[in-house]
Amino acid sequence: MIGALGIGGGMGFFGGGTRYVGPKPVNYLFIDGGYLRRVYDNFIMKIFGRNGTIFPDFELIKNYGNPKSTKVFYYDCPVPRKKSESKEDHDNRLKIQEGFFNSIRYLDGYHLFVGQTVGHPGEERQKQVDVKIAVDMLMHAHRGNMSHCTLLAGDQDFKPIIDALVWEGINTKIWYKSGSTSRELIYAADTKEELTYSKLYHFLPLNFKNENPIPHSYCSSERPKEEMDLLSTQENSARRQIELLKNAKDEFYMIEPYINKQNKEMFDIYKFGDLDMLKRFYEAKNGKVRWNG
Repeated sequence: MIGALGIGGGMGFFGGGTRYVGPKPVNYLFIDGGYLRRVYDNFIMKIFGRNGTIFPDFELIKNYGNPKSTKVFYYDCPVPRKKSESKEDHDNRLKIQEGFFNSIRYLDGYHLFVGQTVGHPGEERQKQVDVKIAVDMLMHAHRGNMSHCTLLAGDQDFKPIIDALVWEGINTKIWYKSGSTSRELIYAADTKEELTYSKLYHFLPLNFKNENPIPHSYCSSERPKEEMDLLSTQENSARRQIELLKNAKDEFYMIEPYINKQNKEMFDIYKFGDLDMLKRFYEAKNGKVRWNG
């Protein structure tokens, strides 16, 4: 009789068959804005070969992952004055940054904290940000506001906070850029997700991506079947043999064969119409290559 009524029987009183599966996951995302800015500045220089800060689409960041971020806490400081920079030029950069801060304040689910920048020009550093991030993360965990916590930062000083959240039963995740994040911090989290160049590009605004395409890269168990001319061969920094080829449409390929863990031959393939961009993209991911020919 109990089964017929749906109490544990599967159909439910109204025939929906829906069962209680526990509370909905709540993920809070904490972003060190200075770290994110440095990651993107480096990305723009390495991939596009130019200076200048390009900010990502923060709605894409908020809605990325599983579970998506319920709230996002963004922490930053006024941009420091460069050693040779005039006060007028610095003030102009501060005005641009304040406009950016206001755009963050308008986003649903985003909350902004602005710390201080202290020190002499060329030697300035941010203050209050790391402590504020740590305090906020612990406060939300203590109050039971979140079941998941994602941190986008690179400082090893955050490791004790991640350790504490893990012991509190919070599901912790680190978003990191390889080479700019402490290994100890990465190891401490339950889940680790690298901000690869492809992912950084994915988060950029659509209008920027439309005007600035990047090479297509993928992994395959087969080489491209079209006929191509071999232009050059070389070993990369991992001592893998790579080939530079060109097809009849004047599109360039880089093909890197390797043996995977299952002892099967695979190919990392990169394709683009602009050879200089293709080389920059490949070398940004895999290290410098000195081409023969």
